[in-house]
Amino acid sequence: MRHRYLFFAITWCIPLVSGAQRSDSLVTAPRLMLKASIAELAGAQYSKIHFSAALRLSPRQYIEIGGGKLMPFAIAAQRVGWNSFSGYTVEAGYKLYNSPLPRPGFKPVWWWSGGVAYQELQGNIDGDFSRQDQSYTQRLSYGLKDQRVGGKLSGGILFFAGKHITIDWGLGLFIFDRKWAFSELPQDVLFLKNGSRHWHYSPQPNHKTEARVSMILKLGWVFY
Repeated sequence: MRHRYLFFAITWCIPLVSGAQRSDSLVTAPRLMLKASIAELAGAQYSKIHFSAALRLSPRQYIEIGGGKLMPFAIAAQRVGWNSFSGYTVEAGYKLYNSPLPRPGFKPVWWWSGGVAYQELQGNIDGDFSRQDQSYTQRLSYGLKDQRVGGKLSGGILFFAGKHITIDWGLGLFIFDRKWAFSELPQDVLFLKNGSRHWHYSPQPNHKTEARVSMILKLGWVFY
């Protein structure tokens, strides 16, 4: 009879112990992580000031929402003479870690993420064109609007540099539907040297699917 009572006591204690462990993991896991992207400050087409917030669903699962401002400061060899420029990006994704956060000893944690993103930029470009059978060159300003919407897949490692500072490193793949169009120019102009391989003037709207790989490097601050 005594063994029977002991068996029932252990049976009742197992859910309580596992529940306590889950509660402990939930308490120690960050409830919110605010992050700033460093890698995107040096883009191939434009720079991006980007911030995001990761909200806890469980010790291993987070929802990350972010957005940022685009700027015409690029490191690409092909340069564009922007007269005016404005742009923004927004995104949301689900992130899964291979173990609850944080791990003992602040060891690196692997993560995988998937989500959606939208990006839009517009501005005016100063360009040199020839007119009237290339008899003379004229500088003209024309408008550009570029929209991109698609899905993002990424993976990498999260480091804890202390209790409150995190470093995200990884690679991301952005597959998106892209539409861009230019404002109209006089019909007799001929394209000379303005623009780049990213934005080559065409009187007709452009539309295609593209993919872009990028490096991820983010600094974060943790709230428990």
